[in-house]
Amino acid sequence: MAVTIPRTALYALRVLQALFALILIGVTAYMVHTYRTYSLLETPPLISLPLSTSIFALLFAIAGLFIQPLVSAALDFCMFVLYLASAILLRHNYHTHNVHNPLWNALVAIRAGAGEDPRRSRHGGLVKMLAAGVVLQIFLFFVTMIIAALIARRERAQGVRVSGPRHGV
Repeated sequence: MAVTIPRTALYALRVLQALFALILIGVTAYMVHTYRTYSLLETPPLISLPLSTSIFALLFAIAGLFIQPLVSAALDFCMFVLYLASAILLRHNYHTHNVHNPLWNALVAIRAGAGEDPRRSRHGGLVKMLAAGVVLQIFLFFVTMIIAALIARRERAQGVRVSGPRHGV
């Protein structure tokens, strides 16, 4: 009973991690598409790092339901560090007004330079969603790292060797 409540919370947070990773994959994939379609420039790391991290986060959030809590905590730490690096790369894009966000300026300029509609309002919302999603994932992976470490510690103290939804622990 003592392990059931934290494990249930961990599973719920894993579902949220997977959902937000899907959202971030969609947002960053659109930005990559914009760069590749309307520009000869390489996709900047502030887009490609959150994209690759979100792909790994989606895979891990699903796999995290079935692996040992200690391994899960270690992988949570890795995802936490990768999202923290993404937040550092996005540090200049947390402004309320779009004109102060360099990523927004680049996306609008790329489309306008190609003679397309710059879609100013769409890009503003996407840049803000990217920044907010990365910060939210940092929080979620930090919390799941702590919960998984506590579950692993408690299971080790109780002498439980197997864990996961199929074992009823």
